[in-house]
Amino acid sequence: MRRVNGASQAGILLAVCGLSAAPAMAQVLFEEDFESFPLFQNQDEGVDTGEIGCQEQAFIGDGVFCEQTNIENPGCGPDFIDCASFGYANTEFDGDWTFGDWSATFSLPGIGTLEWQGWSVTDYQWWQFTAGDQNRSFFTKASGKVLVADPDEWDDYDPFIDDPESVGPFDTEIISPVIDVSSAAGDDLIIRFDSSWRPEKDDRNQQGRMSVRFDGGAWEEYLYWSSDANDPNFHPDAENETVDIVLANPSGASTMEISFEMFDAANDWWWAIDDIKVFIDSGDPVDPPQDFTLNALTFNPDTTPDITWTASLNATSYEVVFANDAAFTDVVLQDETFNLAYTPANGVLQAGVYWVKVIAKNSLGTFEKSKQIGVDNTCPSDLDGNGISNTQDFLRYLNYWSNGCN
Repeated sequence: MRRVNGASQAGILLAVCGLSAAPAMAQVLFEEDFESFPLFQNQDEGVDTGEIGCQEQAFIGDGVFCEQTNIENPGCGPDFIDCASFGYANTEFDGDWTFGDWSATFSLPGIGTLEWQGWSVTDYQWWQFTAGDQNRSFFTKASGKVLVADPDEWDDYDPFIDDPESVGPFDTEIISPVIDVSSAAGDDLIIRFDSSWRPEKDDRNQQGRMSVRFDGGAWEEYLYWSSDANDPNFHPDAENETVDIVLANPSGASTMEISFEMFDAANDWWWAIDDIKVFIDSGDPVDPPQDFTLNALTFNPDTTPDITWTASLNATSYEVVFANDAAFTDVVLQDETFNLAYTPANGVLQAGVYWVKVIAKNSLGTFEKSKQIGVDNTCPSDLDGNGISNTQDFLRYLNYWSNGCN
């Protein structure tokens, strides 16, 4: 398996988990969501039959396609599985494969669960279902087909070897098609992708890497993640994030390729990737704003509540709105900001209950979050801020409690 000479970490990791140093702008040069990749029926990977006293997997190792009798565990009785209910598996079943101009390699072809020998393209729901979830469903940015390296599932079965990881490490690499970047001026390319990474370090240290080369030259490392908590490159559980990386593309470069690797893994966890984009930082947003977290205290002792929020990826500005109603038809205060915090000026708000909304904006769309808060409320039981506690306060409390309260 290829290794990059000298881990330069030349790239700048700009955005992880929706945190962005600056709005990502783009002229898109390349996109891949893996929806065009062909998928086939499962072979080694199976599903629980659900038969009482016989929680066996219907298709482990028997090579029998869907809707046929389970011959691997005949004691369980005839088990018929409609695979259409779960989607299909994998692109190929031999570890090394190509589709179009994508090419994948695997260090131990023929070892371990067929579907997970190296990088695989799989139906996202089928993957999380057959793997027993284990946080795979956290990858809500993914949809349809996704690219997955899953040594955890790979190590679960081999028809001839009890323990696949005992043969050697799970090392796999996939290389993108050649991408035309001749329109880029230099130092202006960004790679963006949605990622689900769950690390584990046991006997081995599961590691991930993304590298780039221009005009067929040397590979240069731009991202390196380790599962070792003592490593400065340790990347903790991040099952649902968007990653932006700025490239030091040389002026005059005509082409580039991208490599994704997982290596030195064993019976560990996974790395899944979806919606890869390469674009030029050219002044126009490539995507609408994404999800963010709104932070606002439910009870505020004065009329100047501090409203804060996390960065929304792609947002170029934020709008803050205070209203007397949940529909925001009776607006009290509306303001624009480029910051991630807002505090109303003294005297603008009166004591009472308000609905506050933050709208992340760019030219392609918006994403908003809202919350109900009490202002100048020194009595936590006076939820509507009218100076007394009554039935209406109790009903409002039940609403807070059922929807989460801080």
